[in-house]
Amino acid sequence: SGPGPHPGVVIVAGAGVVSSGGLDLELGAEMCRQGVAALVFDHAGFGRSDALPGVKRQTINTWRQMRCVRSALTFLEGDGRVDSTRLGLCGYSLGGHVCSVVSGVDLRVKAAALLVPELGTRVFPPGKLDTEAVGKQIHANVCGELAGVQQRIDGEEKGLLGPKPLVSLDGNCIIKGMEAVHHATHTWGKAARKDWVNKAAMAVTDGVFAAPQVVAPRIAGPVLGIVAPGDECVNYDVSTKVLATCPVSVTVQVPSAHFGWQYGGSTLNGMVNAAVGDFLRRALLTGSADGFSAPDCSGEWDRGERAAATSVSHMYRAKL
Repeated sequence: SGPGPHPGVVIVAGAGVVSSGGLDLELGAEMCRQGVAALVFDHAGFGRSDALPGVKRQTINTWRQMRCVRSALTFLEGDGRVDSTRLGLCGYSLGGHVCSVVSGVDLRVKAAALLVPELGTRVFPPGKLDTEAVGKQIHANVCGELAGVQQRIDGEEKGLLGPKPLVSLDGNCIIKGMEAVHHATHTWGKAARKDWVNKAAMAVTDGVFAAPQVVAPRIAGPVLGIVAPGDECVNYDVSTKVLATCPVSVTVQVPSAHFGWQYGGSTLNGMVNAAVGDFLRRALLTGSADGFSAPDCSGEWDRGERAAATSVSHMYRAKL
């Protein structure tokens, strides 16, 4: 409320999720309740967003998504209601991967919240990677050429894996697990209606990869990590170790695997959304995580919801 300027946050969706499904809107509404302006958008080629020139709809390319997130930050910068010196990112699942990399290369990002983020499948031992060279190449690929480092075409499609279903009962899909099927057919996928399409193609790229492990130590502002020890979609151990390399980070564990916190209206969902909003508000206003009290979510997973997710998914076979 009020004329502002307010801190601003870009909310970045996971693989194939669209804003009209409600998950992003719920996070955005919580930000606004806490005095933070929120920008919710669909990735290019998904939901209500046009595809980029020359790129087919329903194509997941994280390099392109990183560049689009930087464009979203630029859009917020130009809004007079937003304080352009207090910008943050909030991403979940694959959106957390995108946000982690952009936060490490774009100095406009003063704080980030990464919810069950995909931060890699392994942690490379010291000396295995030339982190300086890889870091410069990632920066060039996302932000444009650096002195002596040419922007490569790693963000362009060398080929496509798929299209294939985003979710599927037989597991031949991009997002694994019965709870993914349940959400796609019963919560955010159902709410999105025609905006959500159950297929996507993954872009195949070559050369340098966008390694959160390389850029995490370069993130200038405070980082909140929401992680789930039972995560069936991303590597919990890797995510925890990468988050620990951020200069200022707070990690909150949830007992609900990858999707449990996404049940809108549940106690756990409310706790996670409130914690994210509170953290980003404090971090963007003060530049630190001081005063943030991490919630104890250990007893807030409604196991009845999980039982429902796994038992009723067969009912939605026809809808997929």
